[in-house]
Amino acid sequence: ACFAAMRELTWTVVGDAPRASTAGPRLGVLSVPGGVDGRDEPVRIATPACLTYTRRGEPAHLTPDVLATLPPEARAFQVCLTHFMDHLPPTHVSNCPGGGRAYFGSAPTFALATARDAITFDQHAKPSNDASATYVGTPVGAKKVSVEEYMRWVFATRPHAFVQLADEQHSVEGVNAKKTRAAVERTANWLDACAAMNETDEKNAGTPGTPPVAMFASVQGGCDVEARRLSAKAAASRCLGFDASRNALGEPPASNETNAKKKTSRRDSVFGFSIGGLGTGEAPGAARAKLVAACVAELPREKPVHVAGVGAPLDLIAMIENGVDLMDNAFAHVMTLAGRALRFPVDAKDVEEKGEDAKTRTGASKKRRRDAADDDESLFSGSDAFSLNLWSLKYRTDTRPLLENCACHTCAHHTRAYVHHLLQCREMTASVLLDAHNQFHFLRFFAAAREAIANDAFAAFAAFHRNRAKEETEAGESDER
Repeated sequence: ACFAAMRELTWTVVGDAPRASTAGPRLGVLSVPGGVDGRDEPVRIATPACLTYTRRGEPAHLTPDVLATLPPEARAFQVCLTHFMDHLPPTHVSNCPGGGRAYFGSAPTFALATARDAITFDQHAKPSNDASATYVGTPVGAKKVSVEEYMRWVFATRPHAFVQLADEQHSVEGVNAKKTRAAVERTANWLDACAAMNETDEKNAGTPGTPPVAMFASVQGGCDVEARRLSAKAAASRCLGFDASRNALGEPPASNETNAKKKTSRRDSVFGFSIGGLGTGEAPGAARAKLVAACVAELPREKPVHVAGVGAPLDLIAMIENGVDLMDNAFAHVMTLAGRALRFPVDAKDVEEKGEDAKTRTGASKKRRRDAADDDESLFSGSDAFSLNLWSLKYRTDTRPLLENCACHTCAHHTRAYVHHLLQCREMTASVLLDAHNQFHFLRFFAAAREAIANDAFAAFAAFHRNRAKEETEAGESDER
């Protein structure tokens, strides 16, 4: 019993009870215990946090030595289990020397497994899901996956936590309401099935006394707000000690505020919640935020909330405003695939450190536009408010780093011209250098968001980013006219 307790994953809300127990930006700490994975000391991951996007359990372009140049939180991974579902069985992973997580060469300090690929929405790959299984996209095409097979992959990879298998639907208008409700019901039933299989036993866990894997319950419902509420209530009802009345109005009663500092542990079959089906066709902005708010209002606030597939900076700010704790950095990886380097200031202080303030930002934007106008049209950069397009010939002789004053390995040792050259030569090193920079910058963005929450200044942080994006967009539209 002591050994099991020592290996217990926990998440704790940081801060005062009112902030922690109501929807809104909040701080937390995900504690990954020591004594496992060759680590003696526990790892603490501050939330809100972004999880590193992976392919088959590894960062797509980052080898362990490059990963080591990034902040430690870069080793918190989001692992898509469908990437493993090719021609090899789960034993291909579980029989690896050391078993389970030892298969991952980058040695993640935290791994959250899910059936959802944050970039390519491959679930519901065929319209014929049934009560026992769902279709997912795999490296060898669409595959029908049951709860039993999915859990075999969970037990094989032994992540620190996993999201239950869900009937995840696209969040687009016009989907038949009956079909959406059926998906919600299936997801609730599969939660019970996953929980039952996740109990500690020698057959499933592989070692007597091994604690079950921490499980995130999935919340579905497409773009139907009421279906979202029903799904969230169903997931919350599986929590130990859940009071169905506490979220009936979207707010917990005062008597439950002390629960906000309670640690979430694996003694409860539901460790946290994952809001699914986002980034699959729903309108961004207010429409998406409404769906998230409907889910969060029904969930116990002492447990972490995860969202996959929503990654642009302004979208992530909206997620944090609605109380989401764990997201992914798939957006940074998408920028890498497009040959783009993130360049946006992470906060207002970042602008000031670069010698710009609110008054000079507009002037600097005008100067950039004049410089672009002086270039031949074929050299137009194609950059935007958030990134530089390093494919552009404009950067072929640019000896500046990707981003001035950036402390990442790429900016410390290489130039825009060099990365541009690598891209033009189709050299894979370009993706390595871009991914190292983009992930470093994204982690800085999340660190700035946490600092803003700690200083009770997140509203100003969000306003800064939205105003800046609006200014840049309007400036671009003015140039086109």
